[in-house]
Amino acid sequence: MTDIPVEGNRARLRIAADVGGTFTDIATFDAATGVLGLGKTLTTPTRLVEGISHGVDRAGGTFAEAGLFLHGTTVAINALLERKGARTALLTTKGFRDIYEIGRINRPDSYNLFFKKHRPLVDRSLLIELDERIYASGQVLKPLDSDELERVAATLEEQKIDALAILFMNSYRNPSHEVPLDRDPSLVANDVRQGYISRRAAHMWYGILFDAEGGGRGPGSHQRAADTHARARATGWRWRSRVRGGSVRFAGIEFRNLVSRSETQH
Repeated sequence: MTDIPVEGNRARLRIAADVGGTFTDIATFDAATGVLGLGKTLTTPTRLVEGISHGVDRAGGTFAEAGLFLHGTTVAINALLERKGARTALLTTKGFRDIYEIGRINRPDSYNLFFKKHRPLVDRSLLIELDERIYASGQVLKPLDSDELERVAATLEEQKIDALAILFMNSYRNPSHEVPLDRDPSLVANDVRQGYISRRAAHMWYGILFDAEGGGRGPGSHQRAADTHARARATGWRWRSRVRGGSVRFAGIEFRNLVSRSETQH
């Protein structure tokens, strides 16, 4: 771990959290005194930040004293295995809705007559096509239709979609229809997985940010939570599962390793 400057007493503490399915383990390190504190608590699945907060208390620290927060969790892989992720849709170029289900046509067990592919995270009814197309050269063959976009947006709202993955062909050559994060369209499965886990992961992170600001519970806590969410968004904080080892500073705390170990394995 790279040393970071410690500004005053408030930012002297470094906190590391490992959130598992049963237990949450916390380690705190006081950069001023060299004292290492340890805390172990039961994981609180419905609100993961509570288990983290209890562990920090047992380790003898507080978020208010923290200048660095390191984090690892199984929340993402659990959401995938238990199929308890966000209701997700995939928006793609007309004629390419089957890319997600076809994938690379890999067959892990070639001679197994009973082999079955896993059930997709996105229902086929939520694989939505848009009549747009960009050539491999970057030239626009068919521009996006704003009226069609409005109709699709209305459909997504009616379907109560929580997360949306987008894959427009050749957008890496011309981002006028989509600003892509990956060049390879076969990575659409990654986009879907990230959308699928985004709701649970973001809920946990905003909870940590809220507690870091001393949000707590009681009268006005819901409004304070909304204010924290708004400030985090305004300062550029996002749940960005694609950034491995990414960091951001918010509420005086530097958050590192914003990707859970489970996501880096998929």
